[in-house]
Amino acid sequence: MYDYLKYYGLSGIVVATKSDKVSRNEMAKSMKLIRSTLDMDKEDVIIPVSALKKTGHEDLLDAIEKELEKEK
Repeated sequence: MYDYLKYYGLSGIVVATKSDKVSRNEMAKSMKLIRSTLDMDKEDVIIPVSALKKTGHEDLLDAIEKELEKEK
């Protein structure tokens, strides 16, 4: 799906769910792996989110809001 967005010049947000399952150190490694696997640019956004710990939701909403503002 991410390749589809990039192919058509569209922006998107990658949401890394279940972030509570990994340590901070593992999270950094996972983010790096996600970036390289998806061939993401530096300005592309990855947001780790955990429903269990209730983290990342505000960051995600802010990122969505920024994307919507770009469309105006």
